[in-house]
Amino acid sequence: MRHKKSILFYLRKISQGILLSLCIVSLVFAGSQENIADRLFLYMALPCFEPDSDTQMAFKYNLPGIDSAISEPLDEPSGQESRNLFKVEKIEENEFGDAADELIGIHDIIYQTEADSSNIDDHFFIDFPTVSDIDKLRDLSYLRSNFYTVDASTDITPQDFNVDEFLSMDLSIDTSGDDPKVLIFHTHVSEMFIDSDPSDLYEGIAGAGERLCKILNDRGIKTIHAVDKFDAVRGLAYERMEPRIRQILAQNPSIEMIIDLHRDGVNDATHLITNVNGKKTAPIMFFNGLSKQYDNGVLTNIASLPNKNLSANLALSFQLQLAANSLYPGFTRKVYLKNYRYSLHMLPKSILVEVGAQTNTKEEAFNAMEPLADIITSVILK
Repeated sequence: MRHKKSILFYLRKISQGILLSLCIVSLVFAGSQENIADRLFLYMALPCFEPDSDTQMAFKYNLPGIDSAISEPLDEPSGQESRNLFKVEKIEENEFGDAADELIGIHDIIYQTEADSSNIDDHFFIDFPTVSDIDKLRDLSYLRSNFYTVDASTDITPQDFNVDEFLSMDLSIDTSGDDPKVLIFHTHVSEMFIDSDPSDLYEGIAGAGERLCKILNDRGIKTIHAVDKFDAVRGLAYERMEPRIRQILAQNPSIEMIIDLHRDGVNDATHLITNVNGKKTAPIMFFNGLSKQYDNGVLTNIASLPNKNLSANLALSFQLQLAANSLYPGFTRKVYLKNYRYSLHMLPKSILVEVGAQTNTKEEAFNAMEPLADIITSVILK
Protein backbone atom coordinates (compact mmCIF):
# COMPACT_ATOMS: atom_id res chain seq x y z
CA MET A 1 0.00 0.00 0.00
CA ARG A 2 2.82 2.38 0.89
CA HIS A 3 4.48 1.56 -2.45
CA LYS A 4 1.31 2.47 -4.40
CA LYS A 5 1.06 5.76 -2.55
CA SER A 6 4.68 6.54 -3.40
CA ILE A 7 4.06 5.93 -7.10
CA LEU A 8 1.00 8.18 -7.03
CA PHE A 9 3.00 10.83 -5.22
CA TYR A 10 5.72 10.88 -7.85
CA LEU A 11 3.22 10.77 -10.71
CA ARG A 12 1.51 13.80 -9.20
CA LYS A 13 4.83 15.63 -8.91
CA ILE A 14 5.73 14.81 -12.52
CA SER A 15 2.36 16.06 -13.79
CA GLN A 16 2.75 19.28 -11.76
CA GLY A 17 6.18 19.78 -13.28
CA ILE A 18 4.82 19.32 -16.79
CA LEU A 19 2.00 21.77 -16.07
CA LEU A 20 4.41 24.37 -14.72
CA SER A 21 6.61 23.98 -17.81
CA LEU A 22 3.58 24.56 -20.03
CA CYS A 23 2.71 27.67 -18.02
CA ILE A 24 6.21 29.08 -18.53
CA VAL A 25 6.09 28.32 -22.26
CA SER A 26 2.74 30.12 -22.51
CA LEU A 27 4.23 33.10 -20.71
CA VAL A 28 7.05 33.31 -23.22
CA PHE A 29 4.82 33.24 -26.31
CA ALA A 30 1.73 35.03 -24.99
CA GLY A 31 2.75 38.59 -25.88
CA SER A 32 1.23 39.71 -22.61
CA GLN A 33 1.33 43.33 -21.51
CA GLU A 34 3.25 42.48 -18.37
CA ASN A 35 6.75 41.10 -18.49
CA ILE A 36 7.32 37.39 -17.97
CA ALA A 37 8.53 37.66 -14.40
CA ASP A 38 5.52 39.75 -13.38
CA ARG A 39 3.05 37.37 -15.00
CA LEU A 40 4.68 34.35 -13.42
CA PHE A 41 4.49 36.08 -10.06
CA LEU A 42 0.83 36.94 -10.59
CA TYR A 43 -0.02 33.38 -11.62
CA MET A 44 1.74 31.87 -8.64
CA ALA A 45 0.89 34.48 -6.00
CA LEU A 46 -2.69 35.55 -6.63
CA PRO A 47 -4.28 32.24 -5.58
CA CYS A 48 -2.84 32.94 -2.13
CA PHE A 49 -5.09 36.00 -1.95
CA GLU A 50 -8.28 34.49 -3.35
CA PRO A 51 -11.26 34.45 -0.97
CA ASP A 52 -13.53 31.50 -0.41
CA SER A 53 -15.37 30.29 -3.50
CA ASP A 54 -18.68 31.64 -2.23
CA THR A 55 -17.34 35.20 -2.16
CA GLN A 56 -18.13 37.14 -5.32
CA MET A 57 -15.09 38.85 -6.85
CA ALA A 58 -15.09 41.50 -9.56
CA PHE A 59 -12.47 39.68 -11.59
CA LYS A 60 -10.17 36.71 -11.85
CA TYR A 61 -6.89 36.09 -13.63
CA ASN A 62 -6.25 33.49 -16.30
CA LEU A 63 -3.01 32.23 -17.81
CA PRO A 64 -1.56 34.50 -20.53
CA GLY A 65 -2.70 33.58 -24.00
CA ILE A 66 -6.16 32.60 -22.79
CA ASP A 67 -8.99 35.12 -23.02
CA SER A 68 -9.48 36.86 -19.71
CA ALA A 69 -12.58 35.77 -17.85
CA ILE A 70 -14.59 38.06 -15.63
CA SER A 71 -17.08 36.96 -13.06
CA GLU A 72 -20.73 37.91 -13.22
CA PRO A 73 -21.22 41.70 -13.10
CA LEU A 74 -21.70 43.17 -9.67
CA ASP A 75 -25.28 44.15 -8.98
CA GLU A 76 -26.06 47.73 -9.89
CA PRO A 77 -27.91 49.89 -7.35
CA SER A 78 -31.66 49.74 -7.28
CA GLY A 79 -33.84 52.66 -8.28
CA GLN A 80 -34.37 53.43 -4.60
CA GLU A 81 -30.72 54.29 -4.13
CA SER A 82 -29.80 57.93 -4.67
CA ARG A 83 -26.11 57.38 -5.45
CA ASN A 84 -25.10 56.81 -9.06
CA LEU A 85 -22.67 54.05 -8.10
CA PHE A 86 -21.62 50.53 -8.81
CA LYS A 87 -21.93 48.19 -5.87
CA VAL A 88 -19.25 48.58 -3.21
CA GLU A 89 -17.31 45.36 -3.06
CA LYS A 90 -17.23 44.35 0.58
CA ILE A 91 -13.92 42.94 1.78
CA GLU A 92 -13.96 41.41 5.22
CA GLU A 93 -11.00 42.13 7.47
CA ASN A 94 -10.00 38.49 7.64
CA GLU A 95 -10.59 37.72 3.98
CA PHE A 96 -6.93 38.01 3.09
CA GLY A 97 -5.54 36.81 6.40
CA ASP A 98 -2.70 38.84 7.86
CA ALA A 99 -2.39 40.82 4.63
CA ALA A 100 -5.51 42.78 5.63
CA ASP A 101 -3.21 44.86 7.85
CA GLU A 102 -1.72 46.27 4.64
CA LEU A 103 -4.77 48.32 3.61
CA ILE A 104 -3.65 51.25 1.51
CA GLY A 105 -4.56 54.48 3.23
CA ILE A 106 -2.52 56.91 5.23
CA HIS A 107 0.77 55.35 4.11
CA ASP A 108 0.96 56.20 0.42
CA ILE A 109 3.81 57.00 -1.93
CA ILE A 110 5.25 60.52 -1.85
CA TYR A 111 4.90 61.43 -5.50
CA GLN A 112 5.93 65.07 -5.40
CA THR A 113 8.00 66.60 -2.63
CA GLU A 114 7.19 70.17 -1.74
CA ALA A 115 9.25 72.53 0.41
CA ASP A 116 9.91 71.48 3.99
CA SER A 117 7.24 73.50 5.69
CA SER A 118 4.47 72.90 8.16
CA ASN A 119 2.13 74.87 5.94
CA ILE A 120 2.21 75.64 2.23
CA ASP A 121 -0.07 78.36 0.93
CA ASP A 122 -1.33 78.99 -2.57
CA HIS A 123 1.97 80.54 -3.75
CA PHE A 124 4.07 77.40 -3.83
CA PHE A 125 4.53 77.85 -7.59
CA ILE A 126 7.06 80.25 -9.08
CA ASP A 127 5.18 80.54 -12.34
CA PHE A 128 1.76 79.69 -13.76
CA PRO A 129 2.17 79.04 -17.50
CA THR A 130 -0.94 79.71 -19.58
CA VAL A 131 -1.70 79.38 -23.27
CA SER A 132 -0.24 82.88 -23.74
CA ASP A 133 3.14 81.37 -22.82
CA ILE A 134 3.09 79.02 -25.82
CA ASP A 135 6.49 80.17 -27.08
CA LYS A 136 7.99 79.44 -23.68
CA LEU A 137 6.20 76.10 -23.44
CA ARG A 138 7.79 74.96 -26.69
CA ASP A 139 11.10 75.06 -24.82
CA LEU A 140 11.56 71.69 -23.08
CA SER A 141 13.74 73.17 -20.34
CA TYR A 142 11.05 75.75 -19.51
CA LEU A 143 8.39 73.05 -19.69
CA ARG A 144 10.33 70.89 -17.27
CA SER A 145 10.94 73.72 -14.81
CA ASN A 146 7.53 75.35 -14.81
CA PHE A 147 4.95 72.81 -15.94
CA TYR A 148 6.09 69.32 -15.02
CA THR A 149 7.76 67.51 -12.17
CA VAL A 150 9.74 64.71 -13.81
CA ASP A 151 10.56 61.69 -11.68
CA ALA A 152 14.18 60.52 -11.88
CA SER A 153 12.97 57.20 -13.32
CA THR A 154 11.94 58.80 -16.62
CA ASP A 155 12.30 61.90 -18.79
CA ILE A 156 10.60 64.14 -21.33
CA THR A 157 11.57 64.10 -25.01
CA PRO A 158 10.69 66.37 -27.97
CA GLN A 159 8.97 63.42 -29.65
CA ASP A 160 6.48 62.96 -26.82
CA PHE A 161 6.03 66.58 -25.75
CA ASN A 162 4.90 68.58 -28.76
CA VAL A 163 2.80 71.32 -27.18
CA ASP A 164 1.34 72.44 -30.53
CA GLU A 165 -0.04 68.93 -31.05
CA PHE A 166 -1.33 68.91 -27.48
CA LEU A 167 -3.19 72.17 -28.03
CA SER A 168 -4.63 71.18 -31.41
CA MET A 169 -6.01 67.86 -30.17
CA ASP A 170 -9.80 67.85 -29.84
CA LEU A 171 -10.62 66.38 -26.41
CA SER A 172 -14.28 67.34 -26.34
CA ILE A 173 -16.94 64.73 -25.64
CA ASP A 174 -20.46 64.27 -26.96
CA THR A 175 -22.85 64.81 -24.05
CA SER A 176 -26.04 64.01 -25.96
CA GLY A 177 -28.17 61.04 -25.00
CA ASP A 178 -28.77 59.36 -21.68
CA ASP A 179 -25.78 57.03 -21.60
CA PRO A 180 -22.78 57.71 -19.34
CA LYS A 181 -19.87 59.67 -20.79
CA VAL A 182 -17.47 59.81 -17.85
CA LEU A 183 -16.33 57.12 -15.40
CA ILE A 184 -14.78 58.02 -12.05
CA PHE A 185 -13.06 55.26 -10.08
CA HIS A 186 -10.27 54.81 -7.55
CA THR A 187 -7.42 52.33 -7.90
CA HIS A 188 -6.77 53.09 -4.20
CA VAL A 189 -10.30 53.62 -2.89
CA SER A 190 -9.21 53.18 0.77
CA GLU A 191 -7.19 56.41 0.81
CA MET A 192 -8.37 58.61 3.68
CA PHE A 193 -7.75 62.13 4.98
CA ILE A 194 -6.51 63.28 8.37
CA ASP A 195 -9.99 63.52 9.92
CA SER A 196 -11.68 60.72 7.97
CA ASP A 197 -13.53 57.89 9.66
CA PRO A 198 -11.82 54.83 8.11
CA SER A 199 -14.96 52.76 8.60
CA ASP A 200 -16.88 54.99 6.17
CA LEU A 201 -15.61 54.71 2.60
CA TYR A 202 -17.19 58.06 1.70
CA GLU A 203 -15.10 59.90 4.30
CA GLY A 204 -12.06 59.40 2.07
CA ILE A 205 -11.23 59.75 -1.60
CA ALA A 206 -14.45 57.90 -2.54
CA GLY A 207 -16.39 60.77 -0.99
CA ALA A 208 -14.50 63.24 -3.16
CA GLY A 209 -15.30 61.09 -6.19
CA GLU A 210 -18.98 60.99 -5.24
CA ARG A 211 -19.05 64.78 -5.01
CA LEU A 212 -17.32 65.20 -8.38
CA CYS A 213 -19.75 62.72 -9.92
CA LYS A 214 -22.74 64.71 -8.68
CA ILE A 215 -21.34 68.04 -9.90
CA LEU A 216 -20.65 66.70 -13.39
CA ASN A 217 -24.12 65.11 -13.58
CA ASP A 218 -25.71 68.37 -12.47
CA ARG A 219 -23.93 70.04 -15.39
CA GLY A 220 -25.33 67.60 -17.91
CA ILE A 221 -22.20 65.44 -18.19
CA LYS A 222 -23.53 61.98 -17.46
CA THR A 223 -21.07 60.38 -15.07
CA ILE A 224 -20.89 57.12 -13.14
CA HIS A 225 -18.79 56.40 -10.07
CA ALA A 226 -17.32 52.97 -9.31
CA VAL A 227 -16.10 52.25 -5.80
CA ASP A 228 -14.76 48.71 -6.10
CA LYS A 229 -11.87 47.90 -3.75
CA PHE A 230 -8.65 47.02 -5.56
CA ASP A 231 -6.27 47.99 -2.76
CA ALA A 232 -7.29 45.38 -0.21
CA VAL A 233 -3.69 44.24 0.06
CA ARG A 234 -0.59 46.25 -0.67
CA GLY A 235 0.70 45.99 -4.21
CA LEU A 236 -0.86 44.84 -7.49
CA ALA A 237 -3.80 47.26 -7.17
CA TYR A 238 -3.40 48.37 -10.79
CA GLU A 239 -3.43 44.74 -11.91
CA ARG A 240 -6.63 44.14 -9.94
CA MET A 241 -8.19 47.32 -11.27
CA GLU A 242 -7.89 46.73 -15.00
CA PRO A 243 -10.23 43.73 -15.54
CA ARG A 244 -13.04 45.41 -13.60
CA ILE A 245 -12.65 48.78 -15.34
CA ARG A 246 -12.52 47.08 -18.72
CA GLN A 247 -15.72 45.27 -17.77
CA ILE A 248 -17.43 48.57 -16.95
CA LEU A 249 -16.22 50.09 -20.23
CA ALA A 250 -17.50 47.06 -22.18
CA GLN A 251 -20.89 47.39 -20.48
CA ASN A 252 -20.95 51.15 -21.17
CA PRO A 253 -19.34 51.77 -24.58
CA SER A 254 -20.59 55.37 -24.48
CA ILE A 255 -17.93 56.29 -21.87
CA GLU A 256 -15.38 58.65 -23.41
CA MET A 257 -13.37 59.73 -20.37
CA ILE A 258 -12.10 57.97 -17.26
CA ILE A 259 -10.81 59.67 -14.12
CA ASP A 260 -8.76 57.68 -11.61
CA LEU A 261 -9.06 59.79 -8.46
CA HIS A 262 -6.41 59.43 -5.75
CA ARG A 263 -5.15 61.12 -2.60
CA ASP A 264 -1.40 61.77 -2.52
CA GLY A 265 0.98 61.07 0.35
CA VAL A 266 3.49 63.63 1.65
CA ASN A 267 5.69 64.16 4.69
CA ASP A 268 3.59 64.48 7.81
CA ALA A 269 4.88 68.03 8.37
CA THR A 270 3.60 69.14 4.95
CA HIS A 271 0.15 70.63 4.56
CA LEU A 272 -0.84 71.33 0.96
CA ILE A 273 -3.46 74.06 1.07
CA THR A 274 -4.76 76.82 -1.16
CA ASN A 275 -7.76 79.14 -1.17
CA VAL A 276 -10.49 78.91 -3.80
CA ASN A 277 -13.46 81.27 -3.61
CA GLY A 278 -12.78 81.89 0.09
CA LYS A 279 -12.62 78.19 0.97
CA LYS A 280 -9.60 76.31 2.25
CA THR A 281 -8.97 73.81 -0.53
CA ALA A 282 -6.60 70.93 -1.13
CA PRO A 283 -4.63 71.49 -4.34
CA ILE A 284 -4.77 68.83 -7.01
CA MET A 285 -2.10 67.28 -9.21
CA PHE A 286 -2.50 65.69 -12.63
CA PHE A 287 -0.35 62.61 -13.10
CA ASN A 288 0.97 60.81 -16.17
CA GLY A 289 2.82 57.54 -16.65
CA LEU A 290 5.11 57.54 -19.69
CA SER A 291 5.81 53.80 -20.07
CA LYS A 292 9.48 54.77 -20.34
CA GLN A 293 12.31 54.47 -17.87
CA TYR A 294 16.06 54.75 -17.65
CA ASP A 295 17.88 51.47 -18.17
CA ASN A 296 21.64 51.77 -17.64
CA GLY A 297 21.39 55.48 -18.36
CA VAL A 298 19.35 55.05 -21.55
CA LEU A 299 15.71 56.14 -21.70
CA THR A 300 13.90 53.01 -22.89
CA ASN A 301 10.30 52.10 -23.70
CA ILE A 302 8.84 49.59 -21.26
CA ALA A 303 7.81 46.96 -23.78
CA SER A 304 5.63 45.13 -21.28
CA LEU A 305 3.55 48.26 -20.62
CA PRO A 306 2.54 49.63 -24.04
CA ASN A 307 0.22 52.62 -24.20
CA LYS A 308 -1.11 53.56 -27.62
CA ASN A 309 -3.06 56.39 -25.95
CA LEU A 310 -0.02 58.14 -24.45
CA SER A 311 -0.17 61.18 -26.73
CA ALA A 312 -3.85 61.79 -25.95
CA ASN A 313 -3.21 61.20 -22.22
CA LEU A 314 -0.47 63.84 -22.24
CA ALA A 315 -2.57 66.26 -24.28
CA LEU A 316 -5.42 65.90 -21.78
CA SER A 317 -3.28 66.65 -18.72
CA PHE A 318 -1.63 69.51 -20.64
CA GLN A 319 -4.93 71.14 -21.56
CA LEU A 320 -6.33 70.57 -18.06
CA GLN A 321 -3.26 72.16 -16.48
CA LEU A 322 -3.45 75.19 -18.79
CA ALA A 323 -7.14 75.56 -17.97
CA ALA A 324 -6.37 75.31 -14.25
CA ASN A 325 -3.62 77.92 -14.47
CA SER A 326 -6.05 80.25 -16.22
CA LEU A 327 -9.15 79.65 -14.08
CA TYR A 328 -7.59 78.94 -10.68
CA PRO A 329 -3.90 79.93 -10.49
CA GLY A 330 -2.21 78.02 -7.68
CA PHE A 331 -4.91 75.36 -7.43
CA THR A 332 -2.86 72.70 -9.20
CA ARG A 333 0.59 71.40 -8.48
CA LYS A 334 2.88 70.70 -11.42
CA VAL A 335 1.88 67.74 -13.58
CA TYR A 336 3.82 64.74 -12.30
CA LEU A 337 5.50 62.37 -14.76
CA LYS A 338 6.65 58.89 -13.81
CA ASN A 339 7.84 55.78 -15.63
CA TYR A 340 4.97 53.25 -15.56
CA ARG A 341 1.54 53.59 -17.23
CA TYR A 342 -0.82 53.15 -14.23
CA SER A 343 -4.50 53.28 -15.31
CA LEU A 344 -4.10 55.56 -18.32
CA HIS A 345 -3.93 53.19 -21.29
CA MET A 346 -7.54 52.03 -21.54
CA LEU A 347 -9.00 55.17 -23.16
CA PRO A 348 -7.40 58.16 -24.93
CA LYS A 349 -9.11 60.61 -22.57
CA SER A 350 -7.79 59.15 -19.32
CA ILE A 351 -6.43 61.10 -16.39
CA LEU A 352 -5.09 60.28 -12.94
CA VAL A 353 -5.71 63.02 -10.37
CA GLU A 354 -4.18 63.36 -6.91
CA VAL A 355 -6.41 65.32 -4.50
CA GLY A 356 -4.41 66.82 -1.65
CA ALA A 357 -2.65 64.42 0.69
CA GLN A 358 -3.14 62.52 3.92
CA THR A 359 -2.53 65.73 5.92
CA ASN A 360 -5.56 67.46 4.39
CA THR A 361 -9.00 67.38 5.97
CA LYS A 362 -11.84 65.78 4.06
CA GLU A 363 -13.52 69.19 3.77
CA GLU A 364 -10.42 70.62 2.08
CA ALA A 365 -10.42 67.69 -0.34
CA PHE A 366 -14.15 67.89 -1.04
CA ASN A 367 -13.84 71.64 -1.65
CA ALA A 368 -11.47 70.84 -4.51
CA MET A 369 -14.16 69.07 -6.53
CA GLU A 370 -15.99 72.21 -7.69
CA PRO A 371 -12.92 73.87 -9.25
CA LEU A 372 -11.80 70.50 -10.62
CA ALA A 373 -15.19 70.12 -12.30
CA ASP A 374 -14.84 73.63 -13.76
CA ILE A 375 -11.44 72.72 -15.21
CA ILE A 376 -12.68 69.43 -16.68
CA THR A 377 -15.78 71.09 -18.12
CA SER A 378 -13.74 73.82 -19.80
CA VAL A 379 -11.74 71.17 -21.70
CA ILE A 380 -14.34 68.56 -22.63
CA LEU A 381 -17.24 70.90 -23.48
CA LYS A 382 -16.25 72.95 -26.50
